[in-house]
Amino acid sequence: MRLKITRLSWPPLLRQQKTSSKASDTEKSDESDGVVESVEEESDDEDISELQQAYNQLYKESYKLANSNVKLSKRLKEALEEVDSLKKVNDDTQVEISQLKNHRKTLTDKVRFLEKDAFDRGGFKKALEDKVQKLETELANVHLSFKKFDAGSQKIDEIWNAQRTSFDMTGIGYKEKASTSSQLASKPYSTKAQGHIVIN
Repeated sequence: MRLKITRLSWPPLLRQQKTSSKASDTEKSDESDGVVESVEEESDDEDISELQQAYNQLYKESYKLANSNVKLSKRLKEALEEVDSLKKVNDDTQVEISQLKNHRKTLTDKVRFLEKDAFDRGGFKKALEDKVQKLETELANVHLSFKKFDAGSQKIDEIWNAQRTSFDMTGIGYKEKASTSSQLASKPYSTKAQGHIVIN
């Protein structure tokens, strides 16, 4: 869009001064008036040309600035959208970090519990091992006692089997009478503290 600049006219006060000076100065020639008017027109044309050039330059710069502003606005919008996206990603990441911290705390608590449980089980295992060892020692002692008892029992059996019957008087000066088994069975005998008494 181009600005149309019209030729500027002299203010009314200057025009009045011009007319009054012309009226008072009737002695000036028409040539001097023509020269003054042409100088004024040239000066006005130069001013208009300079203004037009300055306007054109400002218009170009404003057009460049407007284009740059549009590009910057677009980039700003994209940057704001990216910032919003990054904020959302950051929020999601913070939530995930919080969840991972909670999961880590849970796992740490589980590890501590398992370590304590393993320690307790280790103590319980040691107590059981000590108890087993004690029971094995007691069992070995019982076996030893049983062997001693068994050996004593065998000796008692040997002594018992080596004993003479009450009516056996051999070896102390008596002579054994020939008797039948029926006679031996019919003879009652008794063993008392007073000695052997045979009842016929």
